[in-house]
Amino acid sequence: TLNGHTDKVYALLYWGKGILISGSNDKTIKIWDINSKKCLYTLNEHVGGISYLSKIDNKFFVSQGMDKKIIIWNMGERKVFQ
Repeated sequence: TLNGHTDKVYALLYWGKGILISGSNDKTIKIWDINSKKCLYTLNEHVGGISYLSKIDNKFFVSQGMDKKIIIWNMGERKVFQ
């Protein structure tokens, strides 16, 4: 069990190497170390719940929010490309 979101989780993405990414109706994306069960980062760019996550390649993933935004994230630098 990974605790940290304050609302329902609607999207999950296994990144590999023990990393899981979750998107929630609480408007956040969390990056987890599933071995230690700790949240490594919380991403707050969306202003609506997260409905979809998908890996693009070994560096980028995309999120879709109920705020009608699609955001491309650089996993290595935790940067946003909107």
